[in-house]
Amino acid sequence: FLNDVIIDFYLNYLFREKLSAQLEGKVFIFSSYFFKRLTADPVEGSKMSIMERDSELPLAQKRHRRVLNWTKSIKLSQQELVIFPICRNSHWFLVTAVMTRDRCSLTVMDSLGGDNKEVVDLIKEYLIIELNMEKRNKDL
Repeated sequence: FLNDVIIDFYLNYLFREKLSAQLEGKVFIFSSYFFKRLTADPVEGSKMSIMERDSELPLAQKRHRRVLNWTKSIKLSQQELVIFPICRNSHWFLVTAVMTRDRCSLTVMDSLGGDNKEVVDLIKEYLIIELNMEKRNKDL
């Protein structure tokens, strides 16, 4: 049985030991916990729950706030490849984002062949907000 810890360990191993030197600093792999945090409702009574309840932000921005600090040390816009490991119904797959200067292309790598449109849409929402925040901060 594959769990989050095993997936994170293996992706970290591939990143540290098998990634070619010319791709260092150009690939970012999210933890397998990222998508869970992005999509899970905050614990009732928690600070995040209270902030979301009292906020008039759209749901996509509320989701983004849940994972705001996950990229504080990197800029996704400077990566060439961003990898999101996802587990849905005990099945693992990857969503990859190939980043170029003016485009981001999402691809699903699923051994069962699903398009996972709901997941892709959530990742797309997240990336749009994150990349727009990076751009605004750069322009300041």
